[in-house]
Amino acid sequence: MKLIHKEFKLTKVFFRSMIFVMALLIAASCGSSSKKEKEEVVEEVEEVQQEVKDLISQQKSELKSSLDSLITGFDEQLSTLEKKIREGEKKLDAETVKMMEDIKAKRDALKEKMGQLESQTSESWEEFSKELDHDVNQFKKSVADFFKDNA
Repeated sequence: MKLIHKEFKLTKVFFRSMIFVMALLIAASCGSSSKKEKEEVVEEVEEVQQEVKDLISQQKSELKSSLDSLITGFDEQLSTLEKKIREGEKKLDAETVKMMEDIKAKRDALKEKMGQLESQTSESWEEFSKELDHDVNQFKKSVADFFKDNA
């Protein structure tokens, strides 16, 4: 999920840029005595805050869609394997069954994190997305390793 990390870096740059712009606007307004200028600064700051919220919302939506696809792909592969097992075409040893159960647990943990996605704020987004990126990469590796030997 390097895409998540790249988008996150763009968001981080955007945040820093907006903070810098807000600082400049606030500094400029402090020297100004015009009420109208101060109101304009407040309005611009509010616009920047809304843009940040919109960007994070878009990222959340794209991430959810990406995770849904990843999980659906795994579930389809798993369903095919389970059908082969039921039909007697494939047999799994105890270790492989344990690996399969571990991957299912990772899938369920990702689903749980997806449920937490919408509640993330701009303050918690950075840490959450790093953690999720790590978990997704671990899940992908586990799935690839498992199905390499058990297709």
